[in-house]
Amino acid sequence: MTDSDNQQKWPALPATLSNIAVTKNSGKYESVSSNYFKVGHPRLVFMAENDEQVSHVVEYAGNVQRFVGHQIPFSVRSGGHGITNYSVNDGGIIIDLSQMNQVNILDEAKGLVKVQAGAVWGDVADKISKADLVLSSGDFGDTGVGGLATSGGLGLLVRKQGLTTDQILGATVITADGKKRNVNKEENSDLFWAIRGGGSQVGIVTEFIFQADKVEPAKSGQRVPIGLQKLSYNVFDLSHFLFAWHSWITTTTEDMSSLLMLTKNDSNSSIISVQATNIWCGEKTDSCEKYFTNALNIAKVEKQDESNLSYHTLV
Repeated sequence: MTDSDNQQKWPALPATLSNIAVTKNSGKYESVSSNYFKVGHPRLVFMAENDEQVSHVVEYAGNVQRFVGHQIPFSVRSGGHGITNYSVNDGGIIIDLSQMNQVNILDEAKGLVKVQAGAVWGDVADKISKADLVLSSGDFGDTGVGGLATSGGLGLLVRKQGLTTDQILGATVITADGKKRNVNKEENSDLFWAIRGGGSQVGIVTEFIFQADKVEPAKSGQRVPIGLQKLSYNVFDLSHFLFAWHSWITTTTEDMSSLLMLTKNDSNSSIISVQATNIWCGEKTDSCEKYFTNALNIAKVEKQDESNLSYHTLV
């Protein structure tokens, strides 16, 4: 059976969705049908703009499955970084949340922030930094909020703040029946537990309430100051290096986070190139300087760079 034959068996689009549907004949199709890791070939992409449209898409997907008599692929896409490739598919439906991207500070003193799932973390950092607030969130500014926040969220300040899921106080979820539900510790608590690590398996999260942390400005007035150290090591004995790095990071306070990227050396396969990104949350102190100095002794440093910047600039 051809792809066009299958297409004819799908029910007609309801009026509520026709204006947000992207088909293979649309000029937008290529830019919204794939993610960073996989080229997708969905039948339809819906560019949802509000919760009601998300509900209608979920209901339509259910109607399609009943109409054709079998399951069809259904994906949720926010920023398009997902390495699992769940955010794209072939022959099915993608609901794209990138138009739902508002970031609002509800209570600056309490650090309460409302973020729609289609926002990207760079925009979140820009908004909340102006209020001296910070949320640990991934390591790229164009990563989408929805996918990362529901799947864990190993961020640049992970030792200071924990996972992004740890900062979720509440959310709005569209479940498989198309209903909109508010979830938190008291209301729909089972869903609240499930979305913090369950991805989109139990529903589509369209909005989050996060608990952000306050970071005092630097004496220079810089908002959400960060001390950044980037080091490049060439390592022959990776096991020895990792033990040494672990011994170093465990001597630091939780204000210091450290991320490692390991790659094989192009010119010598016995050498592992290690890129270390060491991040100090807050204005640099004597302790930070000591930790940065000690990091130089983990292994032979081929290249190093230190800077002071804002969290927004870092993201």
